[in-house]
Amino acid sequence: MGWGGLSWSPDGKYLAVSHSDEIGNPTRLALLPVDGGERRFLTLPPANVFDTNQQFSPDGRWIAFVRWRNNSNADLFAVSVSSGELKQLTFDESVIPDYQWDTDSQSLYFISNRKGNTRLWSTNISARQPEPSASSLLHLNSIAISPNGEQLAFTQPTTDTQIETYHLDTPASSKRVSCMVNSSQADDSPRFSPDGSRIAFVSTRTGLDEIWIANADCTNQVQLTRFNQHGVGSPRWSPDGERIVFDRNIKDNTDIFTIRADGTDVRQLTSDGAVENMPSWSRDGKWIYFGSNQSSISRIHRVPTTGGAVEQVTNSPGRESIESADGRLLYYTNSDRLWRKDLLTGQEAIIPELA
Repeated sequence: MGWGGLSWSPDGKYLAVSHSDEIGNPTRLALLPVDGGERRFLTLPPANVFDTNQQFSPDGRWIAFVRWRNNSNADLFAVSVSSGELKQLTFDESVIPDYQWDTDSQSLYFISNRKGNTRLWSTNISARQPEPSASSLLHLNSIAISPNGEQLAFTQPTTDTQIETYHLDTPASSKRVSCMVNSSQADDSPRFSPDGSRIAFVSTRTGLDEIWIANADCTNQVQLTRFNQHGVGSPRWSPDGERIVFDRNIKDNTDIFTIRADGTDVRQLTSDGAVENMPSWSRDGKWIYFGSNQSSISRIHRVPTTGGAVEQVTNSPGRESIESADGRLLYYTNSDRLWRKDLLTGQEAIIPELA
C-alpha cells in the first residue's frame, strides 16, 4: 500500500513512493521506474515506523523524507538515490508538518515545533544544526518555494477573537454588550486597571502579538509595545496603574518585562535562560511573581519590580500565582489543583476545599 504522497524525479523517469507490504510492517521508500522496471527500496526503517512525505531534490540526486515514529515524533532525513547513503538531518523527535527543498538541492526549509512554537527552520544535507528562518513566521501549516528560490509561500491559520464588556447590574438573561474591542485579528487577555478606567489586552491586529490599552468604554485603543514578533502576552496592571507587566518570548526563551502605561520605559526583569511567564504583582507593588523552570520544573519565583535577583518562592511546582488581598497568602496553580503558601510561615498546602 502507498502512503504519504508521490514525488516525480526531475527527469520524469522515476516515481518515489511510500510503501508497506502489509499492516504492521514498516513503511519504506521505493523507486518505481516508469518504464515498468522493478521497484527499488531505498530505506528500511524499524517496525511500525513510517518513511513518508518524500521529495526529490531539484537535481534528482537526493530524496528527502520524514520518518514518523508516531503522530508527534518525527525527524527529517535524506537518502542518496544512487548510493542509498542515509543522512539524518534533525534529531528532535518533533512534529514536522511540511518541508521543501531549496533550489540549490542542498538546503531544506521545514516547519517544526522543535523549540516549542511551530515555526520555519532551515538545514542542509551536511546535517549542520538547524537554524530558525523568517523568525516572525509562527504557527505555519505548509510552505512552498518559488522555482527561482526567491519567494516563500505559506499557510498560517488566523484567529479573530474580540473583547466584549457587559453590565453586571442587568439580569443574566438580558446581558447586553457595553462595548467591544474588536479588529480583524485576535484581541484577547483583557485586564482592567485598578481604577477600572482602562483595559490592557493583547492584539495581533498588526499581524504580530503586541500589548495594547483602551479606555473602559473601548475607545482610544492604543498600541503600547512594538516588538514586531509573536510571543508577547499575559498583561497585568501594577497596583498603582502606572505600569503593566507581561511576558515576552525572545529566541525561544520567555522573560518578564514591564512597560509604563504610556508606552515608555520598557524594562526587562529576567534574562537567565529559564522559561519565565504568567507574571503578577504583589499587593504592595514591590515584587512580581511568575512561573519559572529554573530547576527543570516550573515553580513560582519573584523579582523586585525595579529589577534585581530572582528568588524562588514555592517548593511545590507552580505556574501562575496571585497574592491575597492582605498580601500574606500566595495562591498558585499546581497541575489541576489550587495551592497556597503562607508568606509569613512558609507553609505550602492544597486549598482544603478543593482537595
